[in-house]
Amino acid sequence: MLQTFLSFILASFWVIGMTLVAERFGSRRGGVLVTLPSTIIVALLFIGLDGGTELAVETARTIPAGMGINIVFLLLFVSTIKLGLGKALATSMAGWFLLALSLYLLHPDSIIVTLTIYTIAALTALAWFGARRNYEGVGGSRVKYRPREIAFRGLFAGSVIAFAVFMSTVGGPVISAILSVFPAIFLSTMIILYTRQGEEFTGAIGTTMIPGTFNIVVYSVAAYLVFPSCGPVFGTVIVVIISYIWSTMFYYVMTR
Repeated sequence: MLQTFLSFILASFWVIGMTLVAERFGSRRGGVLVTLPSTIIVALLFIGLDGGTELAVETARTIPAGMGINIVFLLLFVSTIKLGLGKALATSMAGWFLLALSLYLLHPDSIIVTLTIYTIAALTALAWFGARRNYEGVGGSRVKYRPREIAFRGLFAGSVIAFAVFMSTVGGPVISAILSVFPAIFLSTMIILYTRQGEEFTGAIGTTMIPGTFNIVVYSVAAYLVFPSCGPVFGTVIVVIISYIWSTMFYYVMTR
């Protein structure tokens, strides 16, 4: 329950902050910031504390493939958002579920395999959007918010992510890995921004989030390498430092 509670609190403040930043500074900066490691930090830490270091390492190994599935989720969502929010959600979640089920049945036991799955998904999505260029970067603007609107963003995002975290406690390493990177942050961010900013901004930030997913892959690979020798607690500290150094450099390159 502590993991679920912390995930709720972290996700609430994270999504509130990132959506506000995205709306103020534009889709390019917002898309990169949304994909910084956040709930995955809590997920892997508690998996390691509750199930042992080995389970955390197995989960970290599978996460790149889970992020590959999330890229397909973003690809389907952005490609169908012009049809309306309902159809975009139905299409993207159906695609995510089928691929998540396939990953569960495949049960990859090599980080090379999971990284290959991620790479194929990322290159495919980047090529797809590169050829179409439906949504270019959208600049930010000053927006006035009601306290009720901000509170709703936090409650909605926190509830979605807390539910995914709670459900992940009943699964093995593959299910835990999939649900630890369930597109809850992506899902809640897309819904919130669509209802406030509309199709163009949502499509633009979703496109930018695809290369940003590499931030989470870097975190998972670092955890896979560091946790066996350092354990989940001290290992988390080291991996957070490594991943955020990388993410800072990545943010600079992406927003130049």
